[in-house]
Amino acid sequence: MLGIATALILSISIGLSADRHNGGSAHKPKRAHAVKCGRVSAEYVPSCGAWFGTTAAPTLAAGEAIAGRKVDIYHDYKNFSSFAGSRSFPGRSAQAAIDSHHMYLFAWKPILDNGRIIPWRDIASGAMDATYVDVLARKIRIWSATHHHEKVFMSFHPEPETDLAEFGTPAEYAAAWRHIDARFRALGARRSVIFVWNMTGYMTRVPLWNAMYPGDRVVDWLAWDPYGKTPDNPVAAPVVPFLTAFGQDKGPGPDTTGAYRFYKWADGPGARAYGTGQLFRKAGSHKKPLMVAEFGVCWASSTLTQAQQWYGRARTVLRSGRYPRVKAFVYFDVNACEKPTGSALMTANFRRAVSVKRLRQRRPY
Repeated sequence: MLGIATALILSISIGLSADRHNGGSAHKPKRAHAVKCGRVSAEYVPSCGAWFGTTAAPTLAAGEAIAGRKVDIYHDYKNFSSFAGSRSFPGRSAQAAIDSHHMYLFAWKPILDNGRIIPWRDIASGAMDATYVDVLARKIRIWSATHHHEKVFMSFHPEPETDLAEFGTPAEYAAAWRHIDARFRALGARRSVIFVWNMTGYMTRVPLWNAMYPGDRVVDWLAWDPYGKTPDNPVAAPVVPFLTAFGQDKGPGPDTTGAYRFYKWADGPGARAYGTGQLFRKAGSHKKPLMVAEFGVCWASSTLTQAQQWYGRARTVLRSGRYPRVKAFVYFDVNACEKPTGSALMTANFRRAVSVKRLRQRRPY
């Protein structure tokens, strides 16, 4: 999870602008066919509703205890060393989660256990194939073949917008993604993995998304990480209201005031960059499933009431069906202040939010 600049948080307006023809016979109108719920696509998209997941800190059991329910997705964080050499995929804790019928989502960041950074250009060039990329592809292919052809979600270097100085250019990031996809296809592993392209989604980074997108052929899901407040903000900084944090979702116009403007960028109307007002829209398909790969709010005693209200509002929004393109909501609880445990009311509001019918779907395994 990446921090939000304090000055920008304080400048966000908390208000959102409020922003069929039925064809058919003259004798009898045509009736729309109802979507049959309970189905899951090859990319693990539920036909109705959405999945619910957790980062499971410090354990999956602990995350589920806070949520008061079993989760659908276990979100893990790995680096290039994690599956190198003789290290197994997906690892003991992840396999235990899968065995207990949780889908597995892992972030794969190009950094090593010793802290060494692997530039995106080195990945795109193929220099990392023999040691890391091909090794992981083969391990995923073999794992899937011996586990009923189950699949895993994988996000290569999530939230890359703030890492440009260390890892490379937007074009190099997109090229690295395309190279990984090409190697997985060449090694027969692409059918065993669901690629999730995960941005921060924050308003100041709107101009980067088009340049960093590797293309619809590479990406299966699009994701972003909206927060009401992060640990990097001063304790006294206010919590950004839920709908402002998640960004605009209604109306034909672009997102102009959301804290995280990713939804409308991906959905077609587009998003306006903070400061310049320049409009950006995703190229290609606007039908890709969306994932909130991280969400939450860092609270303190001074913002406890705001955080309680944030989760209360989350329940209302999720129940109402807003953000219909979002097919998975995964909350982030790695840091203590992000755990929704500041009060009995906060926990209760959180549990009610993540237990709505929309987030109770039949899993693929």
